[in-house]
Amino acid sequence: MNRTELRDRLRDLGVPDGMYELTGMQSGSRSDLSFPFLEERSGEWVVGVEERGRRGVVRRFSTEDEACRFLYDRLAREVTAPPAARQSPQEEERGRQITEELVRRLKDRSRRGGAGDAGPGDAAT
Repeated sequence: MNRTELRDRLRDLGVPDGMYELTGMQSGSRSDLSFPFLEERSGEWVVGVEERGRRGVVRRFSTEDEACRFLYDRLAREVTAPPAARQSPQEEERGRQITEELVRRLKDRSRRGGAGDAGPGDAAT
């Protein structure tokens, strides 16, 4: 999976573009101060959380595919409703709540792991 496929799949789940960031891709305007991100850094792919302008790494990966699948799996677990072509205001609010919960869980995990960095060998979890 690449970032374009990830974005398309997240849209199918009803996750608003502005609730996450994918490096090199335009995303919607963010109203939240915290959001998950995926970016390439020095040949590695990282998934993390940005909070008030500060980025913390949750996990590192050797390939874009692994990083995309990790972020997708984490977001997909939170979604219980089937995808809809058009979202009602209630569905948009639910998507926002789901993403906020994901961000909270990623931050909690990052805090429990010290710096929050994990090696590529940890990507299978």
